[in-house]
Amino acid sequence: MPREDRELLEKQLQFVNLLLKYRQVSKLLSTFLVPFEKFVERDGRIRPSFHNTTCVTGRLSCSRPNIEQLPKNNPVANIRNLFTVERGNVIIVADYSGQEVRIMAQESGDLNLKSALRKGYDIHLATANEIHNLNIPTLGLTDKTPEHEVVKTKYKKQRDDCKCVVFGTAYGKMAYGFSKDFNCSEKEAQVFINSFFRRYPGLKRAIEQTRQQIYKHGFVKTMSGRKRRFPDFHKLNKWGKERCYRMGFNFKIQGYGGEVLKKAASEIVKNPNLMLVNLVHDEVVVECKRGYVEEGMKYIENCMVKALPIFIPWDINMSWGTHYGECH
Repeated sequence: MPREDRELLEKQLQFVNLLLKYRQVSKLLSTFLVPFEKFVERDGRIRPSFHNTTCVTGRLSCSRPNIEQLPKNNPVANIRNLFTVERGNVIIVADYSGQEVRIMAQESGDLNLKSALRKGYDIHLATANEIHNLNIPTLGLTDKTPEHEVVKTKYKKQRDDCKCVVFGTAYGKMAYGFSKDFNCSEKEAQVFINSFFRRYPGLKRAIEQTRQQIYKHGFVKTMSGRKRRFPDFHKLNKWGKERCYRMGFNFKIQGYGGEVLKKAASEIVKNPNLMLVNLVHDEVVVECKRGYVEEGMKYIENCMVKALPIFIPWDINMSWGTHYGECH
């Protein structure tokens, strides 16, 4: 390439990089920093509103402001580090590792999925290995080994992509959608979907049973018995009914996950030494005195493990620090 053309290309790339960085900074300002400022109270705290009946799945939603959507990995700045604690206190963050996959395993009764989870295998990494032909030699390692973390970090993007594939397939995403995601033909995408369900046949049966429940009864239930009704199901066209089928199975998984988290939170708040400050999907955020960290973490873990029963024991990830962003 001639020198003049190379210099021109470098200038163009530099402009594009600066433009992308500007957009990232602009999004932080317009979505979080500026709107959040008006919600800061005299004591320096933000007290948002949580809603128990807004989400059809049963998970809590948050508003004024919505602190559930704070980004984890913005390359410009970790906005979560703006959230800190009073002097002498710490933040404890605890989340359910693989919550939805565990619920899928129990809901479906799939033996292969249950076996993989009991052994501690990384389902998403296994899927990435198949889709991207990674040939990872350490795939049999459990997620409790240091080597697993190395592999997980190295193939983070592929694993994150396939995390969406695992849930997308289970929640009814079609070959057309996957063909766009992975830049392949619909036929190739369908081959993967078929392979996925051959590996986890119980999951496919559970999805089909959900379809039959909605068709016959017009509702589905979570494992704890909470219902979601589809009263206009038989008035819908083919695509509308397919949408109900997808929402039905999603409700079984997400709904039970929401119930588990709320049950755990209801037990955590009984401890006067712990102050619950946030709930995010499958995560609890708690503030406590620094001297109570060890005892507090044990109490929180116990509440989360025993919240609601499941065949595959809950695995809890925990961390603590003085800033929210340090705890991930």
